[in-house]
Amino acid sequence: MGAAAGLHYTVASTLLSKTYDDIGRAIGIHSLGSPAAGLLAPIAAAWIGARYGWRPAIALVVLCAVPVFILFLWRVEPTEPQQDESEEQADDRGTDEAFLSLLARPPIAYATIVAILAMFGINGLISFLPTFLVEFHDYTPTLAGVVFSAYFVVRGGAQIGVGELSDRFNRDTVVAGCLLLGIASMLVFLVDPGLPMIILATILFGTATSFFAALEPKVLDGLSEAERNAGFGVFRTVYIVVGSTGSIGVGAFADALGWSQTLWILAVLFAASFALVMVNRIFGLGY
Repeated sequence: MGAAAGLHYTVASTLLSKTYDDIGRAIGIHSLGSPAAGLLAPIAAAWIGARYGWRPAIALVVLCAVPVFILFLWRVEPTEPQQDESEEQADDRGTDEAFLSLLARPPIAYATIVAILAMFGINGLISFLPTFLVEFHDYTPTLAGVVFSAYFVVRGGAQIGVGELSDRFNRDTVVAGCLLLGIASMLVFLVDPGLPMIILATILFGTATSFFAALEPKVLDGLSEAERNAGFGVFRTVYIVVGSTGSIGVGAFADALGWSQTLWILAVLFAASFALVMVNRIFGLGY
């Protein structure tokens, strides 16, 4: 399932970059499906599973996927494969060497490190957000679930705005702004759990997690049209695979250190990512 899902995003984003000039906005709208699914799919699957059984609930995936597949074949024009001389030479060297060669490029390596630091904290807190609210702030499971759902609503709207801003202004500045909001969200989550503060923390965190709508177009901007599939695929694969360990890491930190220290660690990770972006921006390193 993970392999099949992973096949989609990279080539879809590359197709959007060839089709639209405003890549940030296009990626932001395209990615809207992820938080929308995170909000709606569990509800729909649980309702169908409780009413008709779990096999029909799983079959719901097919009912959603088949019409999309048909519409794509019908409405989206095919594109010609593109491969430049450097990619042909990379193929001759072998897949592993070509992979490492792309990853070693300073702009891709820089963006990958920034994304890994941020995604570690993001994936970790998303995985445990309801648990954190129940155990640390004594929320009821129902209220914690409401906050969790609200996060997906905020992220869905914010990533379109973040992508739009990255098209209009410097992408590094927009990424840095999101990461700064990530630092602030960790601190607000730690304070008094009153409703206004938790609403503020959810808005800040939902906006912060939309940083990829500016960072991914930045990576695409730095790649030639012919190498976008390979280069963007390398970037996405590494930062998602490594960043996904955040779920394990945050769980281990919470068991060993407690929730307060864990959120401080996540704030430091956001701060490190923010510092990398600001150093690149202030000193004009060109990454």
